[in-house]
Amino acid sequence: MSDPVASLIPLLLLVLIFYLLVLRPARKRQRDFVKTQQALSEGLRIMLASGIYGTITALRDSEADVEIAAGTVITINRQAIASVIDESVDESLDESTDES
Repeated sequence: MSDPVASLIPLLLLVLIFYLLVLRPARKRQRDFVKTQQALSEGLRIMLASGIYGTITALRDSEADVEIAAGTVITINRQAIASVIDESVDESLDESTDES
């Protein structure tokens, strides 16, 4: 007869691995998404999930107006905003490429 606790160890290891590889990263992505949504404000440079860059011109509960080119404003769902672009990083990259 085998020990019943010993037969549960592989199952517990599988649950632990599932948590570490699937659930924990998913929770982190969700927290990052909520943090990004709360940080949105007019005038921020953003990147949409489709890869389009633009500047927020107006924010509403579930929508945002984004200027993607001079005089071209589109209305998007706020959830389509993938990230906020840090202008200071962009400027430092531009300066380092200009010097070479």
